[in-house]
Amino acid sequence: MAGLPKGESFTSPPMAALPEGEETMLRGIYTAANGLLQASQLQEITAHNLANQLTPGFKRTLAASGVYPWHYLRLGGTSLPVGMGTGSLLDKTALDWSQGTWEKGGPADVAILGEGFFAVQAGGEILYTRAGRFTVGPDGYLQVGAGWRVLGPGGPIQVRSGEPLEITPEGEVYAAGVRQGLLRVVVPGEGAVVEALDNGAYRIQGPLQDQTPALLPGYWESSNVDPVREMSQLLLVARAYEGSRQVLKAQDEALQQASRDVGRV
Repeated sequence: MAGLPKGESFTSPPMAALPEGEETMLRGIYTAANGLLQASQLQEITAHNLANQLTPGFKRTLAASGVYPWHYLRLGGTSLPVGMGTGSLLDKTALDWSQGTWEKGGPADVAILGEGFFAVQAGGEILYTRAGRFTVGPDGYLQVGAGWRVLGPGGPIQVRSGEPLEITPEGEVYAAGVRQGLLRVVVPGEGAVVEALDNGAYRIQGPLQDQTPALLPGYWESSNVDPVREMSQLLLVARAYEGSRQVLKAQDEALQQASRDVGRV
């Protein structure tokens, strides 16, 4: 989607140089510990995706791994970079903006064709969502998600309560044939930062461009989460966690044995 960031960087700062003589032994412990940390982070991301597979308009989070910074070995008072990396880490995350499937809905449901977000009022701030499963609240306002009021160019859209709704492909909202308002659809501008929140909502910081809606009435966009793929990822993460745990245990036992051997010298 144009103007969206590629992801937030989570690269950890370089670790301090290890004490002389401990590089080889402790490197294995750091590598295993980093493996446990990365597996825990990936599990959290994958579980979040799975928990939102039924959330309309939800976009899954992708994760990318990177190599942990190499240590510096001190030789004669000089620190030199050596090939002593300590495993991988969660380097970046990004949102997958691929289109979800279009599900058949009712006359108040609508899906955005292509890029864009519906503008909604959530408490005291304006948020954005691709969820198009609209309903009419008890106060007569068009709402979506967790009771957010759907916005038009002039503010929240209020409709005639109890009257049948119709939404046109251009975003015009009618109740019993009487025009009630126009849906506001926006696209993030260049340099805008999109932050994912709960319930398929997004907070956008930066320039926004209002656009003429291109909608598919009678349908709503589902999440783009593939539960089979996410479950497979969870299994891989569980195996990686167990493997790192076994390595950490072995390294710890080796370090204890080395300490005992040194004590007998």
